[in-house]
Amino acid sequence: MNNHVTLQKLYEATKIPLQLFDNHVPIQNYGSGEFNPNPAVSMINSAINTNYSICYTVSPDNLFCGLIRIDNSSQYVIVGPAMALDCTRKQAENILESLQQPVNRTDEFLHWFRTIPNCDLQRFRSILCCLDHFLNGTENEPVHIAYEVNPSPMPTIDTNPSFIEHVSDLLEKQMLSYIEYGNTNALEAVLYDMQTRGGEGGVPETASDVIRSYKNIFIVSTALASRAAVKGGLDFDTANALTTKYLTQIEKIKNYSEIFILLKQMFLDFTERTARSRFYLSDSLLVNKISKEVQAHLYEKITPASIADRLKMNSSYLSTHFKQETGKTLTDFINEVKIKEGIRLLETTQMPLIQISAQLGFSSQNYFHTVFKKITGMTPVEYRNKT
Repeated sequence: MNNHVTLQKLYEATKIPLQLFDNHVPIQNYGSGEFNPNPAVSMINSAINTNYSICYTVSPDNLFCGLIRIDNSSQYVIVGPAMALDCTRKQAENILESLQQPVNRTDEFLHWFRTIPNCDLQRFRSILCCLDHFLNGTENEPVHIAYEVNPSPMPTIDTNPSFIEHVSDLLEKQMLSYIEYGNTNALEAVLYDMQTRGGEGGVPETASDVIRSYKNIFIVSTALASRAAVKGGLDFDTANALTTKYLTQIEKIKNYSEIFILLKQMFLDFTERTARSRFYLSDSLLVNKISKEVQAHLYEKITPASIADRLKMNSSYLSTHFKQETGKTLTDFINEVKIKEGIRLLETTQMPLIQISAQLGFSSQNYFHTVFKKITGMTPVEYRNKT
């Protein structure tokens, strides 16, 4: 199958625009010729002069685009743009501004962009891998390239992640409600919408004031998120440990964009843990106490004996009662909770397996591997590759 047929078939299957170039000269468009200029070309410009065979970048408006070089040739393919959710008018105007296009082309751009199906970043990376395999027969992992089109040395209210700014009382209550009830999907949608729509208000003039202001808002936001999570059923010790963790991390950050990333991570972390704690709620007071103990000491070595010791109970009685109430052994329950957290770390971080196993209190990486496969049906490496 020649490259033209491969690109045409992939476009028909995904409807993600593709452009074939040779020595920086466009040869063929697949779905990207309906709007000119295609924002993907300027977005990926910084990657063209690198040696990466497959890479991608993400714009501040959450626009994805990728680059794949064709082996033993001067040709390459630009993939995109794509976006996880529908493009808003504000996003379209920002994109047109970065392309130095007039704002009166907004409707034209939106009409074209709405022909491109929504595609989250995970799926977009998979499309890049598939295309690389079809064109080159290789299985390389896409490399993330920092977005560098029209970089702004100072943050402005139009380009900053807007949910760092003060939000309305109604929206604040809505977000805290999502944390309390463990509604991760709804919170992610709100955070995404806030990030992409832009905010209102002023920012301090100096970079140091900007960062300090954002850090202060982060600290308040963490306290509110912790309170909502405890109200939703998260163990107080767990919430307190998370709060300490994030307040320690925020003081080390010196870049305002990293504050945005950490803030989003903090909100989702509290929400996901609250969802898990609500999932394990039982009619049995003792089972709930045990569940909260496991959640509170997730990053330590936990045994039935250590839980019994903290609850000042007989270990044998504790294990027997738990088995009668839940139908599973306490050790199995501990491992299930730890593996759920291991899955989250595999999906959201690039942390090495040996570090994950140690952080979760497993005696060795091999034991973590064994327990993970028993519960999920695949090894940690297989799971990370799959996701």
